[in-house]
Amino acid sequence: MIIFITFFVSTFTEQDQSLCQKLGDKEWAKKVYKKVESKTKNSNEVNDLAKSLLEIFGDAEWSGKLLTSNNLPPLEKDVAVKKVIKKTYRVFYYFEFSPDKHFGVDRKKCKCGICPKKIIRKEDDLYVSDGDSYNNDEDGNESLVKDVDTAYDYLMSKYEGDNFDNYGYFDEETNNPNGNDESEFSDGFGDEELNIFKIEVLDHESEKIIETHNM
Repeated sequence: MIIFITFFVSTFTEQDQSLCQKLGDKEWAKKVYKKVESKTKNSNEVNDLAKSLLEIFGDAEWSGKLLTSNNLPPLEKDVAVKKVIKKTYRVFYYFEFSPDKHFGVDRKKCKCGICPKKIIRKEDDLYVSDGDSYNNDEDGNESLVKDVDTAYDYLMSKYEGDNFDNYGYFDEETNNPNGNDESEFSDGFGDEELNIFKIEVLDHESEKIIETHNM
């Protein structure tokens, strides 16, 4: 157990964000740190643990008390506070459809303004967060969202899955220009393609945009 905890702390310090995502429970991680605290044997270990508490949990009070109780000076002012920020990803995408019929009539006769020649395009967006799971291969192996690339893979894996329902991912036009009771895609979507063109990274709590990635 001691070996595991020592390894856990050194690894957590180096890869704090990815491990927090994998653990999915910061409170459990804090319990592990409590055990680590009781096992520290020298000033170097105490100092490293204090830095880790500050960088990973942003807990200056716990970090300071640990140092004081071991008669060690406060951390230097240039020690960076790197709180683990859970992120949400706003995935912007569009579908392109080329059906034979639109709103119940041949596209040559459709009065929507897009037909007959233009591809029908539907834009929307989807929110996913760190830790959301998805199946990333034919064997059904599960992956977790942890960055922009996996947020991209999340939506694409859904789209390429057997049970994907297009209607759940865009709003169908309800104003039928052809004077009948048919829905926009009542005769199917025809050739279709999904394109992801932008992903915004947001702070999960504040919802503030951290960065934007054009795909």
